[in-house]
Amino acid sequence: MNPTVLTVIASIAPVLATVAAAVASYYTFTLNKQRIEFEKSAKTIQDEQRKVLDQMSQFGSQVMTQTLKVTPQFAFAPYSHLLPTVHPSDHSLFDRRRTHFSPEKEVLAEAAIEMIRKLVETKPSTTCALILDAGSTVFPIFRRLCLHPTFRFDRTNADRLKIITNNLPGVSELIRHGRMGDPISPTTLFECRVLRGFANSLYEASLSTRTSVDLTDAVNEFKESAGANSEVDCEIICVSTGNYISLPDGVLARDPNHQSVKDAMLKIAQHIYVLAPFGKLLQYNCQDINELLGYSDASDGYAALPNWESVSANLTMFVTSRPHEYFAEIGPACLRNHFAAVQDRLRKDYENRLVECPFDPLDDISVRVQVSLIGEERALREYELPHRNMRESLLAKLQ
Repeated sequence: MNPTVLTVIASIAPVLATVAAAVASYYTFTLNKQRIEFEKSAKTIQDEQRKVLDQMSQFGSQVMTQTLKVTPQFAFAPYSHLLPTVHPSDHSLFDRRRTHFSPEKEVLAEAAIEMIRKLVETKPSTTCALILDAGSTVFPIFRRLCLHPTFRFDRTNADRLKIITNNLPGVSELIRHGRMGDPISPTTLFECRVLRGFANSLYEASLSTRTSVDLTDAVNEFKESAGANSEVDCEIICVSTGNYISLPDGVLARDPNHQSVKDAMLKIAQHIYVLAPFGKLLQYNCQDINELLGYSDASDGYAALPNWESVSANLTMFVTSRPHEYFAEIGPACLRNHFAAVQDRLRKDYENRLVECPFDPLDDISVRVQVSLIGEERALREYELPHRNMRESLLAKLQ
């Protein structure tokens, strides 16, 4: 071969090699980029599929729960004659009431925890005792406290919050969601003092004639362990609720031990938060409420807390509120006017001591399912007044 040609080939070979390497690098980069994008797209698709499956699972669970709550003429269970009979006594009052206003109770818990968080973070030298009442309305707070970033990821904050409670399902939630460290010998995120008493099957609470006395002992133990000689260095917070909330008479409860424990909790606390889903609020006094429910004997019915009047001036009421246009969806007109009057009076009576959490039941998927099954007016009536006796007697009174 001509030497000149060989020289030319030799001189351009490195250039060709460089170009080839550049082309190969470009295509390799392009292929890697496409592969990364494909993997990212695949992961996105998988995540979306997982979300859809989770939503379908939640939707199916909610549909089943809500369908089973509908009266028999609107519900059909195939092969129901083959199923075992479930007696109402197999479910506690706590179990039944967990299904009432459940999304609102989560909203109220979130609002209460936000207030607790502010108190803890604005007073870094203070230790707080958090007294959590029994009941399904307070129950979501236990789980949400354990999962809240302020306490979950800052052990200093968690160590400064001591829990005192008689809410037995809540204690279980605290252990389940607050488990920390070695799975063989785990610790609990929050120190929790369970009040003395007997397991009450109806309220799933620790209750007895000694429970109120033990509450005082628990608070004193807390102050001693905190090394505080006065209330300046420790704060006592109480979160409570009632079976009903009477606007004139306040928190109502039936069991005498339940009443005394609630009363003791409110008396001993410096900061009192009362949680109330909107449907629990009634503009009638305790006697009228007992008459609505058919309790002719006062010993069988609800009672107001003895010291409500003295503590009510210092408490903060956490309630869910309804948008003004929502009331137009509820019928009949007398019930619509009743709910509007309750909300107006609440705002007037509590003013600066009221924390409103806006909530529209029509935004909840379970309510929308009920609407599709039985119609809007009835679905909203049954949501706002889940206790049939109260619903029927209140409608009769209003009409």
